[in-house]
Amino acid sequence: MESTVGERVRGFAHWDFKMARAAQFKKGGQVKPVEHVNLINRIIEAENKARQIADEAQEKRKNLQHDLADAKVNMRQNYVDRANHRIAEISKREDDFAQETIAKLNEHYAAELAEMEEKFQTNRAAWAEKLFSMIVER
Repeated sequence: MESTVGERVRGFAHWDFKMARAAQFKKGGQVKPVEHVNLINRIIEAENKARQIADEAQEKRKNLQHDLADAKVNMRQNYVDRANHRIAEISKREDDFAQETIAKLNEHYAAELAEMEEKFQTNRAAWAEKLFSMIVER
């Protein structure tokens, strides 16, 4: 069973009180009221010190929890920022690649169109003659 700091201090103070009384009785005397007051003051002082230590520990715990929550938020924000940065880089790379591909395709189709236009100009008269003869001979 775990005991609190205050319980341990009270137990120690009680033990200290018993030891002081035992020492007085061994000497054949009684514990004087002033000694009781001193002993009670020591017990109260130990209790106050224990309470102060417990309060400081609680405050540290609260601060650590708050710091942990802040660190978690900061880590999440850093992760999101890095992910957004990577997404922007990849998006730019993909856009550049798409533009390059489109330019190559446009160049290729423009060359094919020019070639077809040249063939048309070269063979236009022959094709017209052949079509005419096919229609008339029927």
